[in-house]
Amino acid sequence: MAKRADYDSPWKDLVEKYFQQFMEFFFPEIAVSIDWQKKYEFLDKEFQKIAVEGVTGRRYADKLVKVNELTGQEAWVLVHLEIQGQEDSDLARRMLVYHYRIFDRYQKKIASLALLADKNKEWRPQEYCHELWGCELNFRFPMVKLLDFANKVEDLENSQNPFAIAAFAHMKTMETIGNDAKRLEFKTYAARALYKAKFDRQTIMELFRFLDWIMTLPADYENAYTETLNELEENMRYVTTFERRGIAKGIEKGIEKGIEKGLEEGIASHKASLNTILQLRFERIPTRINSAIENINDLEALKNLVINAAVAESIEVFQDYLGSVVGPANKVSEPVAAYVPTRKPRTKKRS
Repeated sequence: MAKRADYDSPWKDLVEKYFQQFMEFFFPEIAVSIDWQKKYEFLDKEFQKIAVEGVTGRRYADKLVKVNELTGQEAWVLVHLEIQGQEDSDLARRMLVYHYRIFDRYQKKIASLALLADKNKEWRPQEYCHELWGCELNFRFPMVKLLDFANKVEDLENSQNPFAIAAFAHMKTMETIGNDAKRLEFKTYAARALYKAKFDRQTIMELFRFLDWIMTLPADYENAYTETLNELEENMRYVTTFERRGIAKGIEKGIEKGIEKGLEEGIASHKASLNTILQLRFERIPTRINSAIENINDLEALKNLVINAAVAESIEVFQDYLGSVVGPANKVSEPVAAYVPTRKPRTKKRS
């Protein structure tokens, strides 16, 4: 059985990158009231000031976004992503608390929205209310269930919204807990659909990463998945599970060659591999990262950096890991001007 997938992080990441598509897929009646010609803004710092973790320490994949209505007025949207596998009796109250805290601090109009990804079709919290001696409070909020979108993801190949793939992947992940063979079947179907979908290259890359992140498989089933994807790889290249596995094997061979040819050549080879992987995945690399890598002359550290570069979900995550390797004396966490490679790695053209 594969380890439990991390549900919160991939959803949060995808919502940040494709917020308009998220709203159009799950809340279309609200999306038509937003002026998408004007830039929207994620208010992470503002939300962190009011969203204190509960006693359980659980993290919620909530996002606070500033948008503009078609009327020209500014509005704030609190998107509450309840990405968990069971009911939460405290959800409605927490929705009220977050809503009021934001209003009390910023005096802004707020729309609190909830996306529920549990497996109970009957659990549909949409309000929080209490009453005592004629004093009454009633807070209602729009809510959608992921299960209600099953009919929208049947034909993934013709979908024009990335969240059709995301919804399918999440539902099938929950559905196949304890059944790795069935999960392999659904993950392979989703991957094939991605190759035929009419998304741009970056969106397809993001969705492949989402699949890898959420639909975890044990090694033997992952090998079967890799073999299937290798058959599709002739026309496209994406750095996801199947490429990362190839990278890992390449690292082992590189270490062996480095030992055979000498430590100095092995270090140089790993630095070159690290640079290639970073350019393939993130394209623009901060100069401070390149400088820090150049100053590393430990072969084992470089091996671990190559692996981390292949699996890190963002350049910021890789940068944090690099900082732990080089130490505080060679800090790399500060944002700097981007490095643009003079030569991009060759990629296969789509037919």
